[in-house]
Amino acid sequence: MRAVTVPAGRGKDGPVRPRATGGTAAGLLLAAVVLYALNLRGPIVAVAPIVQDVAAGLGISVAAAGVFSSIPVVLFAVATPLAAFLMRRASLETTILLSLAVVALGTVVRSLGDFAWAVTGTVVIGAAIAVGNVVVPVIVRRDFRGREGVVNGVYTASLNAGSVLTTALTAPLADLVGWRWALASWALLTLVAGAVWWRVRGRAMPGPQAVAGEEAGVDAAPGRARDASATGSPPVAARSTGAALERGSGGPARPVWRRGDVWLLVAAMGGQSFSYYALSAWLPTLLADTVGLDANGAGVASAAFQAFAVVGAIGAPVLMARGVSTRVVLVGLALLWVALPVGLLLAPGANVVWMSCAGVAQGGNFTVLITIMGRRARDGREMQRMSAFVQGCGYGFAATGPTLLGVVHTASGGWTVPLVVVLGALTVMATAGLAVASARPLPARPV
Repeated sequence: MRAVTVPAGRGKDGPVRPRATGGTAAGLLLAAVVLYALNLRGPIVAVAPIVQDVAAGLGISVAAAGVFSSIPVVLFAVATPLAAFLMRRASLETTILLSLAVVALGTVVRSLGDFAWAVTGTVVIGAAIAVGNVVVPVIVRRDFRGREGVVNGVYTASLNAGSVLTTALTAPLADLVGWRWALASWALLTLVAGAVWWRVRGRAMPGPQAVAGEEAGVDAAPGRARDASATGSPPVAARSTGAALERGSGGPARPVWRRGDVWLLVAAMGGQSFSYYALSAWLPTLLADTVGLDANGAGVASAAFQAFAVVGAIGAPVLMARGVSTRVVLVGLALLWVALPVGLLLAPGANVVWMSCAGVAQGGNFTVLITIMGRRARDGREMQRMSAFVQGCGYGFAATGPTLLGVVHTASGGWTVPLVVVLGALTVMATAGLAVASARPLPARPV
């Protein structure tokens, strides 16, 4: 890739110094996004394959152990203001470094002591990952303009790759070193990601407080500006944040919570995330109960649900880039998603087929929803607000999934009713997703 130079600009803290960069920096940032994503789901789903060992070790019931999957998703909802707070006061790169450090801390704390320690560590993990959920879509919109769909696909594929690693390997690790060390060992992957993001942060260009221009539209650290060309984005002039950015984008924006399309995104994201986290928490147990697999076998089998998400995460944006309607893609993904609960009800012996279909669907659907959100945000500042609101509310709904399925399973004595609950959530997801994909495009803001 040919190197480009960011032209000098001026912000409230002084001039922006030009610097030439090329494709190497873009590749480094993409690698950093991939490594970060590997740490945003794995610490949560790691408990599921060894939930019986964890419950026995902590002296709690298996149903009560569902809180280790529910708590992080609750934090995804309630901790999104923390992400907005950090993004206003630090660069996106620094925000990510902080979240990685806290994920590593929480992963270790969760494995140290009794139930109280485990809950504390889980809360810490959930709060840190909540920050990442909000920040990454903003980074993608800022630094990969025109390629958001593909990069969102890579990001989603990496989320699920992290889940595959932890789902498939945690139980064998627990057999070797015990469940506490098996869970704590995933902090090493967090440290690797932190090292790469430290290098990315070191490449940030000195300059004003804002990320350059409305193409960026989000805050950088005080006294710094982000080199837009480092990721291949068009060079733009620097501008301050806050009121100046609001004036530069046509005045105060309509609150995102008053927009119908945003609420449709909330419903679609909620249905998607409810189903994903509920099934991620209970698939190994469900397979053990219905097919007779042991913990290792159930963990490896349910990894197909995570592994095939890579196909959907990459395939869905490629189809849209080739001209396939977003609505057609969403219909296909919804049918694949529904195959899992229906298939497990009618033919549980073919569970790998149903999990593979749903894996493609959950990876692709999340990517499409994030891409739609980026398209419907008219500038970077609005993308910040939409990302925080949609994911906060959507994950609030999703947070009930693991515990609700555990309670319903215990009350009903089987898996039929829990799978019907998942089917209902998928119906909400598909209906809302198609509605927002059919909504009229928003007019650009006057400058």
